[in-house]
Amino acid sequence: MAYILFSAFITVLFAGFAISRKNKKLVLIASVIYFVIMGLINYFGLPTLAFWGFHAVWVEITISILLGTVLSYVDSDLYFDSDNTTSYRWIGMGFVIFLFIVSQFQSCGMGNSDKYNALLGEVEVAQDSLFNREVHPISVEKMRSVDEDYAKKIAEDKLGLDPGLGSRARIGKMSIQSITGEFVINDGEKLVFNEDLIWVAPLEHTGFWRWFNNHHTDGYVIVDATDYQKVYLVTKINGQKLKMKYIESACFDTDIERHIRNNGYLSRGVHDHCLEIDSNGRPYWVLASYEKTIGFGGSDSKGVITVDAQSGELNEYSIEEAPEWIDRIQPEDFMLDQISYWGAYKEGWWNSFFAKQGVELPTSDYNESDGSTKKGMSIVYSEGRSYWYTGIKSANADDGTSGFMLIDTKSKKAKLYRIAGFNESQAKKIANDQPEASAAGYVANEPILYNVKGVPTYFVTLKGSSGNVTAYCFIAVNNRQAVGYGSSKKEAEKKYIQRLLATSQDKILDGPVKELQIELIVKDITHENDVYYVLFESEKGKEFYGSSQFFKELRWTKKGDKVQVSFGEGNDNLISLNSFENVSFNY
Repeated sequence: MAYILFSAFITVLFAGFAISRKNKKLVLIASVIYFVIMGLINYFGLPTLAFWGFHAVWVEITISILLGTVLSYVDSDLYFDSDNTTSYRWIGMGFVIFLFIVSQFQSCGMGNSDKYNALLGEVEVAQDSLFNREVHPISVEKMRSVDEDYAKKIAEDKLGLDPGLGSRARIGKMSIQSITGEFVINDGEKLVFNEDLIWVAPLEHTGFWRWFNNHHTDGYVIVDATDYQKVYLVTKINGQKLKMKYIESACFDTDIERHIRNNGYLSRGVHDHCLEIDSNGRPYWVLASYEKTIGFGGSDSKGVITVDAQSGELNEYSIEEAPEWIDRIQPEDFMLDQISYWGAYKEGWWNSFFAKQGVELPTSDYNESDGSTKKGMSIVYSEGRSYWYTGIKSANADDGTSGFMLIDTKSKKAKLYRIAGFNESQAKKIANDQPEASAAGYVANEPILYNVKGVPTYFVTLKGSSGNVTAYCFIAVNNRQAVGYGSSKKEAEKKYIQRLLATSQDKILDGPVKELQIELIVKDITHENDVYYVLFESEKGKEFYGSSQFFKELRWTKKGDKVQVSFGEGNDNLISLNSFENVSFNY
């Protein structure tokens, strides 16, 4: 109803500026057509009806005045007919022009560079050592190896196994989240999650008539982001059938965006909606609620709105009050803009265009297929928390980076790690240039930042022509020579660690570590080149490794020898030796 009333208002405005002595009938016909056209645009476009900050209202008012003024001259005796040049037309035109000038001045970077620069908030410059404490190492099995495209392909294959359901539903937008909880799905299968990464997608209607006949879809799909074999088509939760009524493909009042607008959010900014499930498996749409903080610019998320996909119940939370299961409150495009403002306007607007002293920018990704570049971010997870990641480079740098930034996707707390290296595009090129990948024609996906043994590391998956993940690659952010490639994550990690050791980056850690120094008996020992892998009798389930470049006695150690070692006791089962002495040797 609000959009119909707004369309009626701008139609009256149009008619008022169009009317003249000779064209009353023409104006009446044009006004009816104009009302229908603008009514459809507003009904389906769902613009934000805010007086200031959002463009829709003033764009439509301006269009109405301009078109009305033009129509007022149609069928006139003279272009300067006195009836057509009444003062209110010129006053109206002057008013919208004045408002346009005011809005541009209030929003432009030239006069507001300090406000744009401060939009991101305080950015903490963190040291290398803080990276190890704040971005915790994880086991290779928990690294994300299923990207969005691959997850959707897997989900579609799963849906296709159910011909009845697959004929009336399709896979919707995939959203990634970290989840902790447990619930029973379908006919009794229990799912247990502990800070696990999953992709979630709703089942959507295949068309209008499917919506008209069914009014809801039967659930959603879960794809494990670390193991493509774990995929679940969820149609029941804890014995209750799912009825996804409020979804993107629904029509009229059950369309998710229309439902939100019709329930108190006509004049509010809402953005970046994605489906997430809570710890009990109940599906919700999650959207950022945002404001324009610098005139018509400076979009900034102030909280989050949740919509129950079944009942349609809406709840709004501040950033501090948001439920723990919600991963994302800060949209990716908002963060990219705010990082750009922070880096560009440090010394003001003029400096950002001319001298460019101290100007820094988020890194761009180069697409080799079409030669285009785009700015983008990836999500990094650490112990259940999620962060937007992007490399940071100086304005004149091409491939190198001066560090990287992590931004909490909930609180927007930003940290800049001054660790020089190379950008994500270079990491993709290095992965593509590995002999095995190049020969097979594999293509690298977007790199993801991880802490591997205390070293900031790009983890890259590579796909074959089928779209399936076929290989993996680890690349140190600040060392082009430290690269590990393999057909499995474990193989790639081992080769990567070998290269780290061989390139003198031997001070590598193993998880949240506690240093131990003990005597042990060698159970077995083997090696690949100069990296030795050792099993000890009392350390069951753990494998230790070290380089003979640093510990020469490894070359002569055999089964049954007593050795004195130190290492970091952490979460991983593949542990780096920090010292090694064979006490069984007789010199």
